Amino acid sequence: MIKASGKIQGFIDDLTTMNREFRTEVDTLDSTHVSLTQNWTGRASETFHTRYQQEKQGFDNFAIAIDEYIQALQNILANYTDGENQATDVAAGSR
Repeated sequence: MIKASGKIQGFIDDLTTMNREFRTEVDTLDSTHVSLTQNWTGRASETFHTRYQQEKQGFDNFAIAIDEYIQALQNILANYTDGENQATDVAAGSR
């Protein structure tokens, strides 16, 4: 059972790293967006800016959803570990 909890923790760690990298890429994209809109004017620029803001909200919502998923996995892992510890204690006769 310990092997399973290690795999879950590994998945949590990987997902946390990937979400951090995703946020970094979105920050880079934001910087590029700002640079473009400073040098580009007119209707096309406004359309691009509006569309980007819509997409940006999706990026942010995605990262938040992943954070919530990570938190849920951490809670599951904590409950799993507690259950394993209780089972070990019962098996050892300490309860």
